[in-house]
Amino acid sequence: MYESTYAIAQTFSTISSVYTSNGAELKKIFFSISVVAQLVLVIICTVILVRKLAQSSRWSAQTASQFDFTAKTGGQGVMSQKDKRLVKMITFLSTIFIACFLPSAVNLILMICSVEFSAVGRYKNLFLVGWSFLNCLEATNASVNIFVYYKMSSHYRKNYSCSNFRTSKMQRLITKFED
Repeated sequence: MYESTYAIAQTFSTISSVYTSNGAELKKIFFSISVVAQLVLVIICTVILVRKLAQSSRWSAQTASQFDFTAKTGGQGVMSQKDKRLVKMITFLSTIFIACFLPSAVNLILMICSVEFSAVGRYKNLFLVGWSFLNCLEATNASVNIFVYYKMSSHYRKNYSCSNFRTSKMQRLITKFED
């Protein structure tokens, strides 16, 4: 048993120690692809989620209208207001994420493409200002979600107001953002 484990470990160490002369360029290419792939994946998953939710809502409306003789939809299936709000919230949160992540992705690709765009390179001032701004964007992305949930979800509002926080302060803060 130990011999086979040793052989597997030895094989992996041999595979990982392979060196290629253009390894740095390959690393840059794969990193750039992964950054772009993350953005594309978020967009694709959001579109799929919204479409599946709309499809599920139409199916629910069709099923309900088969048993409800007073239904006005004619069996075509219309999204409920609750589902429309959910689609709106999902789309809004995804848009916020993409808007806050896209500049970071561009900045990372710039770092990969230009050696001078670094903390010690020719464009160090632009680099430092850019990353300072991007850290603010990432913090905004992380902190804005609670306000979006509070504003768009009555279930979240109900559960949040049962917590130890003062609801009136949160409501005043939300109304400030609305104005």
